[in-house]
Amino acid sequence: MPDNRPYKAILVDPFAETITEERVYDYTSITKLLQVQHFTAVNVNDKGETCYVDDEGLINGTEFGVKYKFYPSILAGRALFVGSTPSGDTADTTMTRASVHNNILGVYPIFSSEEDLEDAE
Repeated sequence: MPDNRPYKAILVDPFAETITEERVYDYTSITKLLQVQHFTAVNVNDKGETCYVDDEGLINGTEFGVKYKFYPSILAGRALFVGSTPSGDTADTTMTRASVHNNILGVYPIFSSEEDLEDAE
């Protein structure tokens, strides 16, 4: 994010059950929006879209995750969709709230132990 201008992003919040348009300036704004200390990137498509998620979401007690069409397993916690250029620089997302919504297969509880899984049955 070299020029510090805001970039259009889409935030999925499974806790609030919302999909909102946001502005991203740098990595600190990503951590604030995701409400995490560390995040990781997931490739969404061949158009340069990236989904940032909690890097420790499966081990830090996150309660909910989202299953998306583009990824084989549940991604824990909030997700932030941002675009990128062919050289890898951050760009506005080309996705809309509707297109992100159409990629969601469901919101699921995250189980932190076998005991939690048994309690849910």
